Amino acid sequence: MLNYYYKSNISTFINQRNEEIIGSITISNQFDSTRNQNSSWELQIPILKEALRGNVGTIFFEFSIPRMGKRVDAIVIIKNIVYVIEFKVGEHYYHQHNIDQVWDYALDLKNFHLPSHNALLIPILICTEAKESYLDIITTSHKDNLTIPLRVNKFDLKTVIDQTIVFFKENETINGNIFSEGSYSPTPTIIEAAISLYHNHTVDEITRSDAEAKNLRATTSSISDIIQ
Repeated sequence: MLNYYYKSNISTFINQRNEEIIGSITISNQFDSTRNQNSSWELQIPILKEALRGNVGTIFFEFSIPRMGKRVDAIVIIKNIVYVIEFKVGEHYYHQHNIDQVWDYALDLKNFHLPSHNALLIPILICTEAKESYLDIITTSHKDNLTIPLRVNKFDLKTVIDQTIVFFKENETINGNIFSEGSYSPTPTIIEAAISLYHNHTVDEITRSDAEAKNLRATTSSISDIIQ
């Protein structure tokens, strides 16, 4: 599975015809793109082009988040800032589940994607038809270079990008190739860990209890007493 469906430096992206960009995304897509998907990209691309004018960096469309089995709409890298951007085309309201979605993408990259560990990650939810934008820049309390998701409409993406670049004043630059090729090491689920743990064990060993039956009976009895 490709890490992304489209990648370009910002300058090339801005000057490339929208139809060519959509064609590149569609060709890379392992599944047939729908008319709705194409219409969504047709709206996303002009918004991003306008917002990114005058900046130098890298843009990705449909960047893979393997642990979640999903793809974030766009990732933009400018200097040491990684913008994790999720569009809700036609949406008028910033629903909490959509805010959580883009934040989960950013958290996943921060925790499991090696090039993102030391990067500044800014998740942005774009509800294209929303009346207002909320541009207050608030970093998390964990001091992990991750901001609370910003909520913007189709008009204010450039404003938030320009403001965050000035606000954080990062001097380092993330290389787009290194970012896309960086290792991704998610924490295994309980099932994945169990499979790994018993990989070389027989079925008998897997079904055998490590504790004696007497100990298990005493434990369950004590738990029942506590519950009662």
